[in-house]
Order: sequence, then C-alpha cells, then structure tokens
Amino acid sequence: MIHSNIHLAFELSENALHIAEIQGKEVLTIHFEEIQKSTSTSLETQVEKILDQITLQQTYADYTLSWVNPNYTLVPTSLTKNTSIELLYRQCTSEINPLCSIEQNTINEYAFSILYTIPDWVTPLFVRHFPRITIQHSYSHLLRGITVNTNEPTLFLSIYKTHIDLALFKNKHLVVSNAYDYINENDIIYFTSLVLQHNNCNFQTGSIHIFESKETNESLINSFLEKWKFMKDFGSFIINKDKQSLTKFQIACV
Repeated sequence: MIHSNIHLAFELSENALHIAEIQGKEVLTIHFEEIQKSTSTSLETQVEKILDQITLQQTYADYTLSWVNPNYTLVPTSLTKNTSIELLYRQCTSEINPLCSIEQNTINEYAFSILYTIPDWVTPLFVRHFPRITIQHSYSHLLRGITVNTNEPTLFLSIYKTHIDLALFKNKHLVVSNAYDYINENDIIYFTSLVLQHNNCNFQTGSIHIFESKETNESLINSFLEKWKFMKDFGSFIINKDKQSLTKFQIACV
C-alpha cells in the first residue's frame, strides 16, 4: 500500500543518521542514532546495519536523503555547461577525499549549482534499499525551502553538530554563502557577526533564522541565543528558531 501523503526523509552526516516521516507540517522521527567514529567499523557498515534493522510498515510516496557535510561550493550554473564539475570544484578547494565523488545540484531559482563531495558508498547503499530515493546536499534543501520577502538583511543559520551553514540575503539577493566549522557557541557568534559586519548590516533592522538538526546540541543553541542578546550592533534583528525545517525542506526537492 502506498501512502501518497507521507514522505520518508533521511538526514545523514558523518555524525548521525536521522530517519523521519513527513506528513503535511508534521515531522515524526522514526529513528535517530549517533554514529561512533571508529577505526574498526566504517561509517558505511554502521549505516547499513541501521537500515537493515529498522522496520518500515508501508511504502511511501517519496523518499529523499539530505547529505550533511561542509565540503561544498556554489558556482553559476552557466559555468557547468562548458566545464566539468570536477575541475570547477577543484578550483574552489585544496583537498578532495579520493573515496568521494563530486556531485551537482542545480538551483534554478538562483541560477547557480551546488557542487559537493559525497562518499562513494552512500548512493549505492540507499538506492539498494530505496530505489526511488532522491539524494541531494542539505544546503540545496535549505535554499529551496526558504523564502525571502523583504529587502532587509535576512540571515539563515543551519546549525549542525560540528559546522554551520550560513546564507545572507540583502535586497532579496544571496550575498554570502559559506560553511564554518565550530567548537562552541562563541565561534558561531563570531562567524555570524563577522558576516553581518562585513556586509554593512550593523544597526539595521533584519532577521536571523536558526534551523536545528536532530544532531544539534540544544544547550549550545540556547547559549548562543543568550549571548547574542548582548550584541548591540544587531540588537534590532528578529530571531526565529525552528527545529523541524531542515527536515521538512526535503519536500521541496521532489
């Protein structure tokens, strides 16, 4: 039996696997498991064990996977028509894991593409279990899922376990897009305020939209919000927080 209104979503990183059902505005977690970094058991083996053990009671209308990783870059889609994505990606980064492939997600709304690396085993493993699954980078889901209706500075901050994805819009145009590794909330405050300052957003009205992953430490988010209150340069920015959007955004990619 196919449940036409229920979507099955996977969020996979090197830190965790989150599996959820999406129906309308509701997100129901089926399984969440942190992945232990180990020299004896590969990430692939751990993920495959989880997939073999879970029991799904139905066939879903759509299946998507969001690959969460800070190794990505944005390029104009027009460049990819005459230049290989491998060459373009190598021009933007100094290191590529030989056990990963370079993939492309085209974002037609912005006329650019996201180039990113993903382990070679991810697609074969998930396609074997879910032949109709669509696999894309988490940043693609973010950009397709958000809406900017104001000319004021609007910053979207996706916080994962070890890195953040940051997108800043001004006058409805994407002006900054980057990923930053962090250790604690002070790092997130530093990168966020630095981007706002460098783009002349000081003492303006605007908004910051914070999206959490299932793997995100909730206490870290709370510490960030408490300390951000003392950032006088951006005291007029409205803060919005949504726990579920990073998962729900996957619906925009089917």
